[in-house]
Amino acid sequence: MEARLILAFMIAGPQRFIYGGTHGFTMPKKYQCQVCGYIYDPAVGDPDNGYPAGTAFEELPDTWECPLCGASKTDFEPID
Repeated sequence: MEARLILAFMIAGPQRFIYGGTHGFTMPKKYQCQVCGYIYDPAVGDPDNGYPAGTAFEELPDTWECPLCGASKTDFEPID
Protein backbone atom coordinates (compact mmCIF):
# COMPACT_ATOMS: atom_id res chain seq x y z
CA MET A 1 0.00 0.00 0.00
CA GLU A 2 2.74 2.46 0.93
CA ALA A 3 4.55 1.91 -2.37
CA ARG A 4 1.37 2.70 -4.34
CA LEU A 5 0.80 5.86 -2.31
CA ILE A 6 4.36 7.00 -2.92
CA LEU A 7 4.11 6.21 -6.63
CA ALA A 8 0.82 8.11 -6.93
CA PHE A 9 2.40 11.06 -5.11
CA MET A 10 5.41 10.99 -7.41
CA ILE A 11 3.27 10.89 -10.57
CA ALA A 12 0.74 13.55 -9.57
CA GLY A 13 3.00 15.79 -7.51
CA PRO A 14 2.51 17.11 -3.97
CA GLN A 15 0.10 19.89 -4.93
CA ARG A 16 -2.45 17.39 -6.26
CA PHE A 17 -3.29 15.73 -2.93
CA ILE A 18 -4.94 16.94 0.23
CA TYR A 19 -3.75 14.89 3.18
CA GLY A 20 -5.79 13.60 6.08
CA GLY A 21 -8.22 11.03 4.65
CA THR A 22 -8.63 7.51 5.98
CA HIS A 23 -6.16 6.19 3.41
CA GLY A 24 -3.59 8.96 3.90
CA PHE A 25 -5.01 11.38 1.33
CA THR A 26 -8.22 12.39 -0.36
CA MET A 27 -8.79 13.99 -3.73
CA PRO A 28 -10.32 17.46 -3.73
CA LYS A 29 -14.11 17.79 -3.93
CA LYS A 30 -16.18 18.08 -7.08
CA TYR A 31 -18.04 21.34 -7.69
CA GLN A 32 -21.29 21.89 -9.59
CA CYS A 33 -22.31 24.92 -11.61
CA GLN A 34 -25.54 26.29 -10.17
CA VAL A 35 -26.49 27.78 -13.54
CA CYS A 36 -26.21 24.79 -15.93
CA GLY A 37 -25.36 21.77 -13.76
CA TYR A 38 -21.84 21.18 -15.12
CA ILE A 39 -19.69 19.29 -12.64
CA TYR A 40 -16.04 20.22 -12.28
CA ASP A 41 -14.21 17.02 -11.36
CA PRO A 42 -10.60 17.57 -10.26
CA ALA A 43 -9.75 14.03 -11.38
CA VAL A 44 -10.55 15.19 -14.94
CA GLY A 45 -9.68 18.89 -14.71
CA ASP A 46 -10.48 21.22 -17.60
CA PRO A 47 -7.81 20.26 -20.15
CA ASP A 48 -9.48 22.18 -23.00
CA ASN A 49 -8.80 25.37 -21.05
CA GLY A 50 -5.33 24.47 -19.76
CA TYR A 51 -6.13 22.84 -16.40
CA PRO A 52 -4.90 19.23 -16.34
CA ALA A 53 -6.33 16.31 -14.40
CA GLY A 54 -5.56 16.66 -10.71
CA THR A 55 -6.21 20.43 -10.59
CA ALA A 56 -8.28 21.18 -7.48
CA PHE A 57 -11.14 23.65 -7.88
CA GLU A 58 -9.43 25.91 -5.34
CA GLU A 59 -6.37 26.06 -7.62
CA LEU A 60 -8.38 27.47 -10.53
CA PRO A 61 -8.01 31.25 -10.93
CA ASP A 62 -10.90 33.50 -9.92
CA THR A 63 -11.30 34.36 -13.60
CA TRP A 64 -12.03 30.71 -14.55
CA GLU A 65 -15.48 30.22 -16.08
CA CYS A 66 -17.78 27.25 -16.56
CA PRO A 67 -16.77 25.63 -19.86
CA LEU A 68 -20.43 25.01 -20.78
CA CYS A 69 -22.27 28.19 -19.91
CA GLY A 70 -19.60 30.76 -19.00
CA ALA A 71 -20.79 31.19 -15.39
CA SER A 72 -18.20 32.54 -12.97
CA LYS A 73 -16.32 30.42 -10.45
CA THR A 74 -18.50 31.93 -7.70
CA ASP A 75 -21.52 30.20 -9.25
CA PHE A 76 -20.14 26.77 -8.26
CA GLU A 77 -20.99 24.85 -5.08
CA PRO A 78 -19.17 21.82 -3.65
CA ILE A 79 -20.90 18.44 -3.95
CA ASP A 80 -20.21 15.11 -2.26
